[in-house]
Amino acid sequence: MMKFKKSLWSVLALSFISILFLQCENVAPDQNTNEADILAVLMADDSTFTLDGFDNEDLQLLKNTLSSDSNPVEVNAFVDSNYVWAFGRSDMNVERTNDITELDDSTATAVVSHHVTGIFHARQFERIIVNDSTWTRGDSIRFSEKALDMTFNRNVLLHKRTNPDGDDVWVIMGVTATYGASPNTTLGIEAISIQFGDSTLVLDDFANYYFNRENAIRFHFNRFGRIEAMISNDVSDEAESVNGIWGGHPRLPNLRHVGFRYMETNGDGYKVYAQLIRPEFHPNRHKRGQVQVIDFRTLFDHDYLAFNSVAVGMMYHIIRPPQP
Repeated sequence: MMKFKKSLWSVLALSFISILFLQCENVAPDQNTNEADILAVLMADDSTFTLDGFDNEDLQLLKNTLSSDSNPVEVNAFVDSNYVWAFGRSDMNVERTNDITELDDSTATAVVSHHVTGIFHARQFERIIVNDSTWTRGDSIRFSEKALDMTFNRNVLLHKRTNPDGDDVWVIMGVTATYGASPNTTLGIEAISIQFGDSTLVLDDFANYYFNRENAIRFHFNRFGRIEAMISNDVSDEAESVNGIWGGHPRLPNLRHVGFRYMETNGDGYKVYAQLIRPEFHPNRHKRGQVQVIDFRTLFDHDYLAFNSVAVGMMYHIIRPPQP
């Protein structure tokens, strides 16, 4: 009788352990499947999560500078009355990571990060003024190479939805702007104000302001638009350059490079830079905008071994205003 009881308890214990094992075995694949499905959704539309202008660029070509010596606006970043500036990047490398957090069975968040490294090159030439409307490039004055190291993050919100075929699939419901900076930078983009006609949007919380990826940030197009960037610099009397890549379709290589002009220092001590956004020939489609700030001190000052910069990028959508 005692042997029978021992055998019975042994069978029950083994059965209980088997049930626990099967339950654990069933949970793990579901979690892995969810993560794999979410990752596939994130990787399927990579253009949503990247910034432009961080590929290798040959400084020796001086593409923007030499394309029109009579028009200094074509200079890649800095418009300077005394000098011509040229820039490039080499040995660029981008490592992407996706940090996925499942909040419940139907909601998840992800942080898509791009760690960008490489070498930033800057060259300064004399600007020789020929007459009131023409200049030409003179001798090379200074040359600098600095290590480039920046990390860009974008937060993504995903929900599980049932598609028309009856399958449960993960869908991106919202994304934030992409924000990144060099380590230990003294610079910051505190806010961006975008104005189109009667529409104005002020972005000052890039990590938590979600917008719908399909609709993006929507504006009614009415002639010229305007964008203002509020910039902070821990060393207030030092100069910085504010540049933008604006008005391009995320999947087409038609981005426009623009330089922002300093306007004023506001009551909070932030420097305000502004730029007009030209009318679009093809509204009613997604555009992409990007603002980058470069610290002048890191270009040629040998006390700064690294390139110092901060950037933010977003997607937006321009629509035609209703006709009266």
